[in-house]
Amino acid sequence: MIGYYAALLQLHKLGISKHVKIDLDSDFYRKVHTMFEEMGDNISLQYGGSIAHHSNTGKQNKIFKAVPELVTSVKRHFANNFTDK
Repeated sequence: MIGYYAALLQLHKLGISKHVKIDLDSDFYRKVHTMFEEMGDNISLQYGGSIAHHSNTGKQNKIFKAVPELVTSVKRHFANNFTDK
């Protein structure tokens, strides 16, 4: 959210946008949000060996939401304990 707001302020200062209005339904917000998620996944892959845990994975069933988180945790545990040098 901070990155999105900072981008809005920068666009306003550059004269590209006439106003600074937070709109969570805009295409620009979705693009910034996706960019930060992908960046987080890439950093997590480099650091921990698996994608980032996502706290807002949608309105899925709790069990279906927990399974990918469990797989990510197991991958990280394996990487941290057996493959790190």
